[in-house]
Amino acid sequence: MKLYYDLHLHSCLSPCGDNDMTPYNLVHMAALQGMQMIALTDHNSCLNCPAAMEVGMQTGLLVIPGMELCTAEEAHVVCLFPALEPAMFFPNLFKTHIPPVQNRTEIFGEQRVMNAEDGILGMESTLLTTASEIRVDRVAPLVREYGGVCFPAHLDRPSYSVISSLGTFEAAWGFHAAELTRAAEAADYTARYPALEGLPLLCDSDAHYLENIPEAAAWLDLEECTIPALFAVAEGGKSLRLGPGLINGIKKSIGTDVLNARKRLCAMGFICAVCGEKKSGFSMPYQIFGKDGREYPACIACSKIYDALGSKDCGRVGAGTGRFAGEVACEPADGAFLAGSAAKTAACIQGASPTNWRAPKGA
Repeated sequence: MKLYYDLHLHSCLSPCGDNDMTPYNLVHMAALQGMQMIALTDHNSCLNCPAAMEVGMQTGLLVIPGMELCTAEEAHVVCLFPALEPAMFFPNLFKTHIPPVQNRTEIFGEQRVMNAEDGILGMESTLLTTASEIRVDRVAPLVREYGGVCFPAHLDRPSYSVISSLGTFEAAWGFHAAELTRAAEAADYTARYPALEGLPLLCDSDAHYLENIPEAAAWLDLEECTIPALFAVAEGGKSLRLGPGLINGIKKSIGTDVLNARKRLCAMGFICAVCGEKKSGFSMPYQIFGKDGREYPACIACSKIYDALGSKDCGRVGAGTGRFAGEVACEPADGAFLAGSAAKTAACIQGASPTNWRAPKGA
């Protein structure tokens, strides 16, 4: 079964990750780009994995919980876990091995913990990009204790890789796979570092921005699209077949121009027609219709309100291309959506009539 993947993605929890890289946005961007299996691997933390996995279940995209561990040698290792519970427990242990340095947002950026609806639950105060006390040869055994698998990240980069930090790649470290960027030539690295011979060489994006999530190109031949199926080959239990375009490859597909146009449109952002707030990325899951018959974008919070109203006789039926196209959307009295607070919209559900707003029938 051919499955397109990206097993190295960062969210806005990583201080170097863009704030638009919310779990909701990155999962939808990956799905739009044709991915079928992704992993969220923020620096030294899994706090945004619950939200990403929830969004993945809603969209039909397999999201694997993980993190990118920084070793004592300042080498990055991608760690993947079989389920959410061990993924959440592992960083608790790991936190005892990193210095308690407080994050300075003006220097490193915010470390946002999000829910599945683009809501900010809080900020991680400990700086997540610092090196741990864990040596590179201890990572694989430690991760296996939690039922996980791991592989050294971006071997070909001049920083934060085991090769750039230690000048070599050793079989004794216990890794059963490794990662190269799309710029690398796999044959060059297996020739220079014999321990890589025979290992699956994965190709991931390490994306920190929405626009860096590429169109699906690298693929794995797995028995099924599940975490156990991936782990079976990542741990060397079965042979792994990689796509011929794994390194330096581009998947040609019909509709690429359409996908790219949609991606650019979503990256531009929009103003929610209900609450009036500026949104960005893939925060536009819903399109609602005015009495003038035109489509208007709504943010996630406001769309859920419309969703609640959708079961009632409250207006015209949508016919556009939005996520909830074909569902019933309510209309404002004057044909132009109110730019106010979401609380005014919520009042419609309670039967109130905010200024310039007509509550739908039955609300």
